[in-house]
Amino acid sequence: MTPHRFSSSPSGAWIKPILPRPQSPSLRLFCFPYAGGGASIFRNWPSGLPPHVDVVAVQLPGREERIVETPINDLQPLLEAILRAMRPHLDLPFALFGHSMGALLAFEVAHRLEREGNPCAKLIASGCRAPHLPSLDEPVSHLPNELLVEEMRRFNGTPSEILVDREMLDLVLPAFRADLAICERYLAAEEARPLSCPITAFGGLQDAEVGAPAIVDWKRHTSAAFTHRMFPGGHFFVNEQRPSVLRALSIDLARAAAVPRLSSAAR
Repeated sequence: MTPHRFSSSPSGAWIKPILPRPQSPSLRLFCFPYAGGGASIFRNWPSGLPPHVDVVAVQLPGREERIVETPINDLQPLLEAILRAMRPHLDLPFALFGHSMGALLAFEVAHRLEREGNPCAKLIASGCRAPHLPSLDEPVSHLPNELLVEEMRRFNGTPSEILVDREMLDLVLPAFRADLAICERYLAAEEARPLSCPITAFGGLQDAEVGAPAIVDWKRHTSAAFTHRMFPGGHFFVNEQRPSVLRALSIDLARAAAVPRLSSAAR
């Protein structure tokens, strides 16, 4: 089957191609952003990844070109919407990458698709505690806007020009608040079976939010190979160390593309 690009159908709002590929891809990489982030954080990724990888991003409502839409602050309806949008684009072997909150979304999507008989070739979880570990942070999603802005500063993932622009803050705070609410209530189901796909977990050596043990604990969520890689930097090492992250990701994706994908029924 010839891989297709994405149209202006409803799924096109959710699944954003980053760049056209010069040749037919053999693997599609779905990228899930961190809390409050949008698809544009992956805009420079294709140039650092092999040409056979088709990089697409999941665009959640309430950010960037979807800024006027109401953000979703409940995990299950958000997952249902993401899955509806992704299913038409699973015509290639695919891998899932997520950073921070995005890793939790990618993990849940991987479980749902595997149960449907569409296992992913690889899950790369970045800057996120293993999903069975409860958050140690105090809930902050209920805070008034002024205090929530301070949380954005503490996370250090929001461009400084936004943090000093009141009109822009009024636009981006609802999505950040909704994403935090999902993270605060999240805990993976204890009865969930380990995924059959390999998992790689990335972490930041100076990440005060997620320590190395919480990164290594991702190994319990796969029955296949597990690798963890630590990078210099804090919670947003994925931006600070992008060339190194993309080199490591290229190695993982090359291995994933080399393994034939089997349906769950064939295992």
